[in-house]
This record gives sequence, C-alpha cells and structure tokens, in this order.
Amino acid sequence: MNVIDERALEESAPEEEPLEEFPVLALLITENSGLNADKRIASFAAKDAAPTSLQNEMFHLALYVAFYEREFLPFLTEKHLKLDLKFSMDRDAFYNTFESLQRKISDYREAHQSITEGMVSRDLESEVRKRAMKLTRMVQVEAAKFFRGLERFCGELVEDAREGGVKCRNCDGEVSFDAIEENRMLQGRKVIEVLAQLKDVAAEAVGYLNIPEIDG
Repeated sequence: MNVIDERALEESAPEEEPLEEFPVLALLITENSGLNADKRIASFAAKDAAPTSLQNEMFHLALYVAFYEREFLPFLTEKHLKLDLKFSMDRDAFYNTFESLQRKISDYREAHQSITEGMVSRDLESEVRKRAMKLTRMVQVEAAKFFRGLERFCGELVEDAREGGVKCRNCDGEVSFDAIEENRMLQGRKVIEVLAQLKDVAAEAVGYLNIPEIDG
C-alpha cells in the first residue's frame, strides 16, 4: 500500500496562465488570503502540500462561484431586477443551475480529498489519475456552461436597454438592499451597470476555464 503523490494526479499539466489576464480573479485571490481561516475558501490541496495546477484551477473556480453567490445572486431577484416574462424565467432558472454547480464543487472536494489522502495500491494509480482528471473536467464543463449563460443573459439585457428596449423594466433604477441584506458592493449602483459588470465577470470566468462550447 502506498500514499499517492498528489503531483502524480496531473498528467503534464500546462503552466498556469498569468493572472494579469484575469483581474477579477487576482483581486479575489488577494481578498481571500486576507480573510480569517473560518471564512476563507480553502485550497483543494492536501494539508501541508503545494497545490497542483488542477487543484489551483478548481480553487480559482470556487472563488468565482463564491463571489457570484455573495454579490450577484441577491441581485438576481424580482425585487432588484424587473424583467419581461421570458427573461424573468431565464433569471429564475439560474438558481437551480447554480445550486447544481455548488453541489458538484462540494462533491468534488469530498471525492478529491478521498483520492489524494487515501491509500491505494500501485496497480490503481493510473485509475486514480484518470478519476481525478474526470472529476475536474466534469465540474469545469458545468461551470463554463453556467457562466456562459450568465454572460449571454446580461449581454442581451444591456444591449436591449441601450437601444431603448423594454426587456429590463428598471435598468435606469438604482440597486437598494435592505438592512437585513447587509452592505454590498452593488448598493446604489444603476441596474444596467450591475448587469454590465456581471457580464464582464462571467466572461472572465469563461475565459479562465477555457472550455469549448459543445452541446450534448
């Protein structure tokens, strides 16, 4: 019986892209590192081990997802974003797809922990590597689909609003959260500005994941 070296879980992973291309992610990494341990998004690496490239990718995805949940999910409601019927249905559909993505990331963390910290025989090392890669790509494909959908959704609304359309009925209004919703960065911003910002965040996440758009 042997402990799997975590770096054996990667198969010639490419070098990580410079974060200059992903300013939102760079900011999220800095902010996360400054939080207390109980509030910080944890790395996917085993304790006292340096993360692999794949583990870093999943960690960065978790940061994007947490940022969306914290700042933008409360905005995507009838109270803050008044839309026509079609776009209202599209907006509401993001809740289910987001919950599904969250569950998959949580399942990935548990499964990956059992892989990286488990005891397996040498005969199973190849299967372990394949399983780790498969788990990673499954989550990333769903995440790319989710953020790509958000990018299109926001893009259509922003374009329509700038052309004087009525798909968004309060694009010129200001976002106002109740005291119970806590102080958020979107407070006082114009709805159309928030939609444009969410579009940019989603586009950056899609670019970072770099997953081709393939149906089926």
